[in-house]
Amino acid sequence: MEHTEIIFTLVVIVGVVTFAFFQDEKENKIDHDHNGIINIKEQNRKGMGYIAQTLMSNENVIYQAKISLRFLFTKIVFGVIFLLLALNNGYFIIISIPFFAICYIQYTSTELAFTNKRVIAKYGFVQRNVVELNINKVESIQVQQDISGRMFGYGSIIIAGAGNHQVPIKGISNPMLFRNKFMEYTMDK
Repeated sequence: MEHTEIIFTLVVIVGVVTFAFFQDEKENKIDHDHNGIINIKEQNRKGMGYIAQTLMSNENVIYQAKISLRFLFTKIVFGVIFLLLALNNGYFIIISIPFFAICYIQYTSTELAFTNKRVIAKYGFVQRNVVELNINKVESIQVQQDISGRMFGYGSIIIAGAGNHQVPIKGISNPMLFRNKFMEYTMDK
């Protein structure tokens, strides 16, 4: 690979990562109707994520969370470092690709939402893990954040349900907001 191709690739990837990093704040700002419910029409479900595809009739998404790009920041930084090293030795680009691939897979394969009927969590790419609990069977939603998670607004959400083991979903953007929205919704019922 020539240096100009590597520099071009580096600029494109850094640009995309930078754009995505600042888009992270907008991820949880989903359009709601006047009742605070996310409405997904039947014709829009095709090509959407697991949650949208598995909604039952008369089921509406109340709140949906995504994995935080800030949670993936370390992997992104290592990917960029290896891309920079590729300027001197093109073989380093082979090392950088898995870092970006892992970030992309984690970001796109993790979904978390609660609807008016259940809590749905899906994570994993090769081995898909899905947790669906009836909303009235959820015993608790816990939030765990280390110091970097508190500083950058991400953490793990642990869902505990009647008869189910606890399920941690790591790297969720603004986990306290998800927990608070869930508590507000279930307290109103």
